Amino acid sequence: MNYFDIDDELEQTWEEISKRLNADKVDFKKIMKLKAAWKELEIVQMDVTNEYFQSQQLVIREVLKVKEELPTIQLYQDLVESVYAEYKQREPKSMLDEYLIKAITLLEYCRS
Repeated sequence: MNYFDIDDELEQTWEEISKRLNADKVDFKKIMKLKAAWKELEIVQMDVTNEYFQSQQLVIREVLKVKEELPTIQLYQDLVESVYAEYKQREPKSMLDEYLIKAITLLEYCRS
């Protein structure tokens, strides 16, 4: 698989997420911030030497695994916000931007 396939896959995933966020009536500004973070995520993910990012991605995966067991009515409110709050408790000094954390959460959720 080359980067173009990955890029295309991420674009398609974003389209699906965007539809769901709109259906859940998530604030437009939040969706735009998530989209910008999603673009940043595409770039950051390519740097396999970024150990800090990878370690934080693992923390988010762990939190997400627990949260996925709970019923999710609204993707953003029930899952993304919940994972973000838990992540910030575990990693209070995190250097990752709020919306990047939320974009990672959405990506990991779609991958699981």
